[in-house]
Amino acid sequence: MNKTFVAFLSFLIGWGFLIGQAAVPTINWQTWDNQIPAKSPQKTLVYIYTDWCTLCKKMETEIFQDTTIARLVNTYFNPVKLDAETKSALRFRDESYNYVRLEKVGYHELAAKLLDGRLSFPSIVFLDENQQVIQSLPGFQNTTQLFALLCYFGMNYYRHVPWTTFQRRLIYPNTAEDQ
Repeated sequence: MNKTFVAFLSFLIGWGFLIGQAAVPTINWQTWDNQIPAKSPQKTLVYIYTDWCTLCKKMETEIFQDTTIARLVNTYFNPVKLDAETKSALRFRDESYNYVRLEKVGYHELAAKLLDGRLSFPSIVFLDENQQVIQSLPGFQNTTQLFALLCYFGMNYYRHVPWTTFQRRLIYPNTAEDQ
């Protein structure tokens, strides 16, 4: 009877652990693999980063791990990561983009195109359903800032509400972890 109880208790603990793990959302990142369709049923969020960028690592380990942020990204966007220094040739909207080597470093033409030539890392670019740039945002975004941006672009408020009006009316969650 004691062995049965221990086995049952182990089962319950293991089951609880699995349920707890499944409840924590993570962003379903895709890489830019030339499969970004010309038309998409939802907008695309492009996260542009480099391997050496300290603030990029902070965005990935803190901000993108936030439960509320992950849910918003997965619900409203096709999330894509783009390494601004990838050496791979990439296609976007029927054009080919390549790595450009400078003296010691380089950059990818697609990152430069999406950021309108202003390379800054990390950056987030919002694309509409037709893969047109809605907005590119250079620099680190904290959880509160990114929450507002994801709601604004993801829920289409950008189409009819000025940003300053939206910001004044938005109700932020107490903490992102509460959600």
